[in-house]
Amino acid sequence: MDGKSELDKPTQTEQENAEGKKLLELSEDDGEAQRKVERKKKFGKEAREWVILIACTLLAVFLVRTYVFEPIVVDGPSMNDTLYTGDRVFVTKFDYLFGEPERGTVVICHYPNSKENYIKRLVGLPGDTIEIRDGVTYLNGEALDESFIAHPTNRDYGPITLGDDEYFVMGDNRNMSTDSRKTEIGMVDTRLILGKAYMVIYPLSEFRVIK
Repeated sequence: MDGKSELDKPTQTEQENAEGKKLLELSEDDGEAQRKVERKKKFGKEAREWVILIACTLLAVFLVRTYVFEPIVVDGPSMNDTLYTGDRVFVTKFDYLFGEPERGTVVICHYPNSKENYIKRLVGLPGDTIEIRDGVTYLNGEALDESFIAHPTNRDYGPITLGDDEYFVMGDNRNMSTDSRKTEIGMVDTRLILGKAYMVIYPLSEFRVIK
């Protein structure tokens, strides 16, 4: 006697239904797998887009800070009473991409063998003769009108004539500034002049164009 009666055997319809169910399950599994693959592709695409966006943003910031403008914070008394510690200064850099530094402007520069930023006033240009005598600065034999100087120097200097591509810088607080008068610093060249200090942007009560 068979273990199963004819009644226990699945009918053709039941077999077809079972096979259809298996095919449906396989189809659903394939669909879910496909959706996972698509989600991974979408995530990968979005991740690449974010990486590209961040890289472009960082590059733009670098280019702007290097060639257009940069905010800096004054640290130290060397530019008193023109600038004070904590002043936020807007520095433009494109000025010297296409033009030469101008006498009398306040600039951001590096000193030879230093990567630090210094903020000083550009006093002498190539070919100028600089002398400081009795607290007065002489440019090519003529006394400069430096009414912005609240703290004139008590040390004489020069005379010295600047060579090609040599610029003479000093802080407005002449007795508290380490600048071109120091032998270990000397003159700076155009490569070391980074930008022009254009205006004070903070604190807001001191907002002004720098002269």
